[in-house]
Amino acid sequence: MAKWGEGDPRWIVEERADATNVNNWHWTERDVTSWSQDAINGLLLGLRVEGEAGSCEITDVTNIDGEASINNRKGKLIYFYEWVVKASWTGTNKMGIKYKGTVEIPNLSDENDMDDLDISVSLCKDQPSTPLTDLMRKEGVKKIRMALGNYVKHLKTEFSQGMILPTEKALNKQNEETQAKVQLDKTQIGSSTTKNAPNTGVKISTVSLTMKDSFLTSPEELYRVFLTQEMVQAFTHLAAFVDGCSGGKFRLLEGNVLGQFAELSTDNNDGSKIVAGHAYVPKDAQADHGTTDTGAESEVEGVEQEDLPSQPPPPQERHKEVPVAIGGTAHGEPCVFPFLFQDKEFSECTTVGRGDGRLWCATTYDYNSDKKWGFCETEEQAEQRRLVEEAEEQYQDTIKMINSTNRRSQKKELYDRLLKVAEMGHAKAMEKVAYAMLFGDYLPQSIPQAKEIFEKLALEGSPKAQTALGFLYAAGLGVNSSQAKALVYYTFGALGGNLVAHMILGYRYWGGVGVPQSCESALTHYRLVANHVASDVSLTGGSAVQRIRLLDEVENPGSSSGMLEEDLIQYYQFLAEKGDVQAQRAYEYFNQAANAGNTHAMAFLGKMYSEGSEYVAQNNDTALHYFKKAADLGNPVGQSGLGMAYLYGRGVPVNYDLALKYFQKAAEQGWVDGQLQLGTMYYNGIGVKRDYKQALKFFNLASQAGHILAFYNLAQMHATGTGVMRSCHTAVELFKNVCERGRWSERLMTAYGSFKEGDMDSALVQYLLLAEQGYEVAQSNVAFILDQKGSQIFNENETYPRALLHWTRAAAQGYTVARIKLGDYHFYGYGTDVDYETAVIHYRLASEQQHSAQAMFNLGYMHEKGLGIKQDIHLAKRFYDMAAEASPDAQVPVFLALCKLGLIYALQYLQDLNLKELVSQVDLDQLLGPEWDLYLMTVIALLLGTVIAYRQRQHQAVPRAPAAPPRPPAQAEQPAGEPEEQ
Repeated sequence: MAKWGEGDPRWIVEERADATNVNNWHWTERDVTSWSQDAINGLLLGLRVEGEAGSCEITDVTNIDGEASINNRKGKLIYFYEWVVKASWTGTNKMGIKYKGTVEIPNLSDENDMDDLDISVSLCKDQPSTPLTDLMRKEGVKKIRMALGNYVKHLKTEFSQGMILPTEKALNKQNEETQAKVQLDKTQIGSSTTKNAPNTGVKISTVSLTMKDSFLTSPEELYRVFLTQEMVQAFTHLAAFVDGCSGGKFRLLEGNVLGQFAELSTDNNDGSKIVAGHAYVPKDAQADHGTTDTGAESEVEGVEQEDLPSQPPPPQERHKEVPVAIGGTAHGEPCVFPFLFQDKEFSECTTVGRGDGRLWCATTYDYNSDKKWGFCETEEQAEQRRLVEEAEEQYQDTIKMINSTNRRSQKKELYDRLLKVAEMGHAKAMEKVAYAMLFGDYLPQSIPQAKEIFEKLALEGSPKAQTALGFLYAAGLGVNSSQAKALVYYTFGALGGNLVAHMILGYRYWGGVGVPQSCESALTHYRLVANHVASDVSLTGGSAVQRIRLLDEVENPGSSSGMLEEDLIQYYQFLAEKGDVQAQRAYEYFNQAANAGNTHAMAFLGKMYSEGSEYVAQNNDTALHYFKKAADLGNPVGQSGLGMAYLYGRGVPVNYDLALKYFQKAAEQGWVDGQLQLGTMYYNGIGVKRDYKQALKFFNLASQAGHILAFYNLAQMHATGTGVMRSCHTAVELFKNVCERGRWSERLMTAYGSFKEGDMDSALVQYLLLAEQGYEVAQSNVAFILDQKGSQIFNENETYPRALLHWTRAAAQGYTVARIKLGDYHFYGYGTDVDYETAVIHYRLASEQQHSAQAMFNLGYMHEKGLGIKQDIHLAKRFYDMAAEASPDAQVPVFLALCKLGLIYALQYLQDLNLKELVSQVDLDQLLGPEWDLYLMTVIALLLGTVIAYRQRQHQAVPRAPAAPPRPPAQAEQPAGEPEEQ
């Protein structure tokens, strides 16, 4: 029912309305499938992202299947595109190991919003798990989405020109005004002659351009095409730069044609006219600025290659909002990017050439010839920008000084300086100051002030501030406690990428704290944090985390649970942190010890040179020297270092056999790095046949020594079911262990330091945050401080209920003392009602699961008294005996309890004899009082004390033999400084 109209053959004119086209609609259609495939390929190929785990790049676009077109239906443009895209990516981690994966986009179409586009990233089947996958899924997907968004923009801007066609009425009106009919047959470039064409169908102007010298279009339309950069690019299918004004320059065909518009005219009497000179520049001559004449003129006056952009501005630059010049010589005109100034192109506003530091731009391409410019900002905006830059500079200087000192007095002065930077509105400084006020670190503790700053930052989208507000609402610090609000803020913080928020959410989903318990959700959050922690671990296995229990330290002052000596702490911090302020001191110590022949020092010097730091330049040859020296003397650290050198080709050619050999030697001596790397080789099949059982074995051995990467690798295997039965619960526990070894674990030490200094409020808040992150030791320490009523932050009537909450969370993570404390709280009614039955449950759990002597003793007492359980003397004795067997410390109280129990049993026995009537008349409570059993125990204790004192006196009276004289050194004694082999 339709016939082809004259002009563009894609212009369809319906002869009449019919059942399928009742409105007699007109439309055009343009097929852009081939262009789209090239555009998508060009936008995706080579796309690269970098992160802490390494870098990833799309190396091949393997499939682009689909179609694309543009339709004009009844004067409305409709864009249709539907694609299935597949690509390959290659990732390289910090150690240089490469991983391969794929990207799949199953439905890129006009029906899907770009933000909802499904982009799937995965590793190839034969590849082991790597944090690079998460990097690609997070950052890579963002860039892919942006690139595809640019494709859609290009599609709509570069191929829709001329698609909205004029109506017949409009054309007739135009013809009447110009007194000339629009020519629809061949039009020569530069010609203004016209011919009448038969009026069959609707007379239209089109932009259907070909690479010939004639076009089915009007001169006016052609004039517009050649002065519009986007349309020139569409016409030539190559990059171009066009400044469509008189005197403007152009660069066509990837720089092979340079030119300048000498004259432009749209006079209706003379017709539209373009006069331009151009020169052909071969690619091999472009570097020398040579020209070869192929145009109407042999030279183009004033046109040199350096005057033109090296390439057209990218689409994302062209379509972004362009600032308008303020003042200068071009007030009100838009800036032109790029513009040429002092032989250099600028793609954004610049301060170059100005002494006052204000941003400016040119409003034509060549500032040197046109001198048209203006400011990009007002004086107030410029002043504000300068203040921001000054604040940033002060912040960076202050942070650098804070990180370079360990003196507390110096840090306090620097935090006062940081406070002034925060007052200038610097967001990061405000975050640090707010946390310092919250914890009382180097600034006076002020929770209300910290809350005020956090609220301001949270409104501006700071993930750290959102996480902090979640903590305040969760703990009820400065606000009424609200778990719902806490969950909202934690979620926002996690969406913003805050790792602490992810860790808190992981713990909450794992324990069902305020949310339904979900192992898979916990796994998602913990794995994300663990990826970051694992990527931050050096070969030393991570930081040394001290989990000091305040209850144990108070009850056992002589125990070794306290903080290690300061020098040893600094040594561990060095091992964990490259570039730490102790690195130089550690290097000096290792150097002295190595010169004295200490093999461990030699090996650790090799590590320092292998990893490099601010104080020790990375040097593979020197590292290899020390590793080999230590390995030759049988040192496992040196052997492991040599294995790493051969595994990754550091200073030597890659040799997997030698790497395996040295790792095996180190592992045989129990060195954790050797075990870990052996596991890695078996897991990846590097130099050996892939063997997940062997990998699991060596990862387990390394994890027993506490290596973070061993825990991480085991977690990955259990999470994916690689070599083992998949276990979400085991994977979460392992990932949680890794997460708790992150740098935030250092706050355990600072909290303990505050406790030792007597600053209970600061210690409590720090432990509270760590407790939110799921640290069991922090939860028990919070409960202990509250139990002792050592802090003034909470009201007195809140301390026991809050302590009960944290004892509950610590007990759920397997802490025996916390479980017993729960029984005590229910027994005595601390923070809850007295509930003997619940107390019995907690004591029984501690007895059966952790074999606690205290829990067994308490169960014996409750059986004896019949509290919350049926009275049973025999079961009471059984639990007392079990307590004595479980712990030697329980023997004395058990002895006293059994003496009392024996007396009670004897009395009951007498009651069963013939003297029953006599004895039954004796009421012990009435005779000796209601606390008669305590009196009896006191008497027995006195007797026992007398016996012990007597035995000690006898022991002291025995004369002791004199001490043996010191043994003279043997002939083969080792020289000083050389420890004996154990």
